[in-house]
Amino acid sequence: MGDFRISVIIPAYNSEGYLAKAIQSVLDQKCLGLEIIVVDDGSTDNTRRVAESFNGQIRYFYKENGGTASARNVGIKQAQGEYLFFLDNDDLLGENVLEHAVELLERNKKFKVIYGKRSSFIDGHHIDPSKWDRAAMESGNIFPLIVKGLTLTPGQFMVSREVIENIGGFNEKELHPEDWEFLLRVSSKYEFLFMDKIFVYKRLHIKMKSFEKGREDLYQLRYRILKNIFSGEFDDIVHKHITPAIIADWHRSHGFSYGESGDRQTEREYLIKSLKVWPFQPKLWLWFAVKIVKNRLLISFVI
Repeated sequence: MGDFRISVIIPAYNSEGYLAKAIQSVLDQKCLGLEIIVVDDGSTDNTRRVAESFNGQIRYFYKENGGTASARNVGIKQAQGEYLFFLDNDDLLGENVLEHAVELLERNKKFKVIYGKRSSFIDGHHIDPSKWDRAAMESGNIFPLIVKGLTLTPGQFMVSREVIENIGGFNEKELHPEDWEFLLRVSSKYEFLFMDKIFVYKRLHIKMKSFEKGREDLYQLRYRILKNIFSGEFDDIVHKHITPAIIADWHRSHGFSYGESGDRQTEREYLIKSLKVWPFQPKLWLWFAVKIVKNRLLISFVI
């Protein structure tokens, strides 16, 4: 290992439009012993030129296209820091996150993982640091929350090198959601320390993987991943943690993500599936009622 305390790993694929701001948000951290590793996952645009414009302030590696998980794993192999932090190329770090996170971990030696808040913003819109996404805000065993679908995005957590050495890197067979699969393995072995600070500003745009059409059903995907990781404990985990209300939440989330990408038909199909699994969702019933009224008003206006 070198003299670095923190290695920030940024996978990049055709990210010329966002990468510079992501890198700059790391350089703006008031933190000593920091290295930035950009792994170019076979980009065909000007990603290399953007990365190299930082004149030695970062370490740049190019690889053939193999997916985000494989790019992160290349970064892990090259990293020299005691702590590893993963940032997506289109996101931005919160102010002075890294220094504070390391200080808190070193004051609480029993923890090897730290996480904080996430704030989302729509691409091209103003960032509001007073708002953050609803998520867990507690220290300790958050494995049950991860199982139920809590998502901590890259940029929202930091792990010590010990964690990687014990549980391995990212599963390259899981192209999506490889970060949830990784967090399942980590949270099954380690307790998480919560820091009451926005770690990352998540940029929302139409090219995000969560908006891709034809992606695997979220319910089937999560059951498959859980079974792959915890084959011997799968039935116990499902019985203990996965209720009809949780499954309905997965269907609802999957449906709304299709709606955000413009596929209203698939959105409705999953929302109806959600209500069939767990009908006690007054807000979702209200959503359908409003849609029906709007459609009838539109039809009467046209006629």
